[in-house]
Amino acid sequence: MNNPTSLTARLLIVLLVVGALAVLFAYRGYKDKEIEFDEKKATLIKHSLDLEDEIIVLQEALTENENTIASLETSVAELRRINEEGRTTLDALRERRAEQVRPAAARVVRRPETVTREPSPAEEEQYEVITPALGLPAAEVLAYAPERAGTITSINKRRALIMTDLGSRDRVKEGSLYAVLKDGKEIATAEVINVRYDVSAGMVSRLNAGYVLDDVSEGDQVILLD
Repeated sequence: MNNPTSLTARLLIVLLVVGALAVLFAYRGYKDKEIEFDEKKATLIKHSLDLEDEIIVLQEALTENENTIASLETSVAELRRINEEGRTTLDALRERRAEQVRPAAARVVRRPETVTREPSPAEEEQYEVITPALGLPAAEVLAYAPERAGTITSINKRRALIMTDLGSRDRVKEGSLYAVLKDGKEIATAEVINVRYDVSAGMVSRLNAGYVLDDVSEGDQVILLD
């Protein structure tokens, strides 16, 4: 029969071994968790660094775009200044040209509204029309200021109304006057009564000597006088 003391000692040894194994397994599980945590921590740190690098790149790109926008704004302002200077210079040249030709063409003679015969060469010379804006015969404006020239796109002869392809973009305004030219000869004058961006409407207010309203037709040229 076994000694009770010996059995107790063996039981204690078994318990100690089981406890030691349990502690060992628990420690290994803890270390595994610690290693896994360190790996996740390292991954998060790497992602954080990558995000910081991306933020720096985006900030540099934003700064570059802001510099580009500032440069473009400066260029636009410079172009506007040059354009304004060009307009001022052109207006000055037109005024100088007008001053040069105005003494030789000082008179402006209105032709009668309706005539029933062809004018004589002397009458045609007498009735030469000088544009108020430039001090030039209307036909000469084509060579001097072609941007003032347009075309009659439609006409209502019952109401003496014409439509042209000149508009506010061409500095046309209500009350402006058009000289109407057929084959290079001025045949009538029309007053602008309505303006849009690229079209305008006018009423024929005067017919030159030797012409009637039926002589005005689509395709005739118009010259902006003022």
